[in-house]
Amino acid sequence: MAESSLAGARILVVDDEEANVDLLQQLLARAGFQHVAGLTDPRAVLPRITSESFDLVLLDLLMPHLDGFAVLEQIKGALTPDDYLPILVLTADVTPQTRQRALASGAKDFLTKPFDRVELVLRVSNLLETRLLYLRLRQQREALEQLYARARSDLHDRDAAQSVLSHDLGQPLAAIRAVNRRLRRRAEAGTPPPASELAGQLALIDEASTAMLGMLRELLDLARLQAGRPLDLDYAPVDLNALVQAQVTLHQATTSRHQIRVAEPDGPITGEWDEQRLARVISNLLSNAVKFSPAGGTITVEIRREQQDAARQAVLRVRDEGIGIPADERERLLQPFYRARNAAGTLRGSGIGLAASRQIVEQHGGSIALESREGAGTTVTVRLPLDEADEDPDLRN
Repeated sequence: MAESSLAGARILVVDDEEANVDLLQQLLARAGFQHVAGLTDPRAVLPRITSESFDLVLLDLLMPHLDGFAVLEQIKGALTPDDYLPILVLTADVTPQTRQRALASGAKDFLTKPFDRVELVLRVSNLLETRLLYLRLRQQREALEQLYARARSDLHDRDAAQSVLSHDLGQPLAAIRAVNRRLRRRAEAGTPPPASELAGQLALIDEASTAMLGMLRELLDLARLQAGRPLDLDYAPVDLNALVQAQVTLHQATTSRHQIRVAEPDGPITGEWDEQRLARVISNLLSNAVKFSPAGGTITVEIRREQQDAARQAVLRVRDEGIGIPADERERLLQPFYRARNAAGTLRGSGIGLAASRQIVEQHGGSIALESREGAGTTVTVRLPLDEADEDPDLRN
């Protein structure tokens, strides 16, 4: 009995004598091979193998219309350099010249008629094992080629992200240095700025340093993510409504072209979360909504409770009317350094915000999902588990 991995192989028997085809089909079927097709017209071989996938061909040599050698040449011409289709020649011609010509024409093995049934099954099994090994090696090679291409793409994305990060970190640093030089010159000249101006300059330094600190924290979190280490979360009671509203206020102040609207539940939604990191998730989602809606429009933020099975969840949705995400890139967009093709090169970004947000949300026991259509906007949904301390106001009434 043929092994299960070989039993499903597709075999084509070609012989102008129908009785020979029937005999070979019966022998192979009894040996456990489940898919054995037969042809008596050699002119039908080429159309058959180009329209169907076969793992082995058993071929007679002496046939009308086209002899076996002509069929071998046709098959050889139809195969690509990457194909391997073993052909076992069966013939009553036992001369060395015929054997050599058949092998030179592309046959992989040769069996003379009348043949021994056991030997036939063994040769068929050996050729099919070689075919199976070849297919496995080809799959492994293709997988390695895909991994190599992905690695090169990831390196390119990482280098581009590092360039953006260097620029983004350089901006607040340059602002700090400029304010510092200005204040130092005033101090050295004995003309310190008035208190109101000094407060404004110090506020600028504080804002710039806070921005740098946020980027550095995101990079550190991402480094932990890539190293397979969990984040150290600082859990405390957090009012999600208040946290979202604070971030909306900050981001609305950065844009006059976008209107950020918040749909809040009737009462506060409170959970045990890391407030700073959750604020960074909300900030990333709002920043992306603004950035990837270059024509402006409305950004809708929705906060609600939902019941899923026996678990209660806090649900945060951020919906924009921006450029959207190509369908084949949505999953990769949650990976570090990856940027969608309709944004790369046109809109600045490092490609780490969503990946870092995903890590934070998942370590809270939640999930993050993208829904988008290219040219029609994007909705990002964050789900966070709620404990018994959060009470749904609808349950109190």
